[in-house]
Amino acid sequence: MYYVYELIDPRTDVPFYVGKGKGDRADMHYKRSEWWYNKRKAGRIKKLLELNLRYYVNKVFFTEYETEATLFETKLIQQYGRIGFEDNGILLNLSIDANPPSRKGKPGTFKGKTHSSATKEILREHNKKQFEDPQQRILRKNKSIELWQNEEYRLKQKESSKNRTATKPSKYKVYFPDGSTEIIINLSKWCKENNYPCGTLRDTLPQRKNNIPTRGRAKGMYIRIYNDTN
Repeated sequence: MYYVYELIDPRTDVPFYVGKGKGDRADMHYKRSEWWYNKRKAGRIKKLLELNLRYYVNKVFFTEYETEATLFETKLIQQYGRIGFEDNGILLNLSIDANPPSRKGKPGTFKGKTHSSATKEILREHNKKQFEDPQQRILRKNKSIELWQNEEYRLKQKESSKNRTATKPSKYKVYFPDGSTEIIINLSKWCKENNYPCGTLRDTLPQRKNNIPTRGRAKGMYIRIYNDTN
């Protein structure tokens, strides 16, 4: 079931944002990833948090069809108007319809750029600390649990796995950067015992992503399905 919702400022009881979604979409605007693009909306939410307040949600339209929800959302945004775009507008939406403007090629995008060696080293150290910090591991675990509790996410993962070639044979052959190899039976167990990233190695299979890692503990390593005729 799709719906169109308003985010209401509790100080004024006036909507400041209109959106559409399904499930718990309307409650996700407190997530940090939601603040990376619409800085205007993020600023309002952060201000509320500083005052120990939270927006409340008013769901104004329900439908089984996303296209109908999109049309209603557009109509509602046009009705309220946007601050700085339409006269007497009250919303902080960036776009008049459901599709935010593209930032391709605009200032602030990273396309065509590369990190310096110093920046790469800083990022490596940051990621390393994240995996070493017990609290960060707990946060990642809880995030994974939260994702898999979402029915929409589970259905999406199930759908994406339908056309995926099975990659759990009885044996694998591991190729190391120095040219040596090893035959293993249980990849997950072997990776856990030797502290290798199992998912990264699985992605080196041709039937997966066929990507050989260029950094990290598995740098230069890859695996292939092994049978007695190899």
